[in-house]
Amino acid sequence: MLLGESDPEEQTALEALLADDAALRAYRDRT
Repeated sequence: MLLGESDPEEQTALEALLADDAALRAYRDRT
């Protein structure tokens, strides 16, 4: 799947997952 070719709902869900992943990594780095 190429970014930009998915429907808006899928794109939003993907961005939410990426944001969660980044937040988890930042949290682990802090501890």
